[in-house]
Amino acid sequence: MASYAPLFVNDNDRTWMPDAIVFNSWQQYGTPSYWMQTFFRESSGALIHPITINSSYSQQLAASAVTWQDSKISFLRVKIVNFGPVAVNLTISASGLEASVNSARSTVTVLTSSNPLDGNSFSRPKKVAPVMSELPNAAEEMQALLVPYSLTSFDLALDV
Repeated sequence: MASYAPLFVNDNDRTWMPDAIVFNSWQQYGTPSYWMQTFFRESSGALIHPITINSSYSQQLAASAVTWQDSKISFLRVKIVNFGPVAVNLTISASGLEASVNSARSTVTVLTSSNPLDGNSFSRPKKVAPVMSELPNAAEEMQALLVPYSLTSFDLALDV
């Protein structure tokens, strides 16, 4: 469970920062905080797995791993935050899975911006928004690149 307050803010009365959703009389947009919350909402009720980061950049990384299921598919979701200003190459190794990784159904979603102070606006509502793509190299052990100032979610589809 997660909460966010204040959730909504009227663009004409912005007395609190940050907010999750900004609106006016005719439009709205989600802030980067809103998009980050969606990463955690989508896999609620999941089973948490222990995760270890071995990297010379481990001080600028934070990670979690869960298994969860949408309507038909089970996933191992590995979320990694790169707080730092440099890209990080690392190896993700998932051991002890009771199913194999299906690369055809696996995806990666990245929320990032080159400037950590960037935000969205009515003129650019998706300047900082998640971008999902296929993950053709998905496997129980795989190489990954984490761009600077990013939250990356690796959704490894599991064949059960």
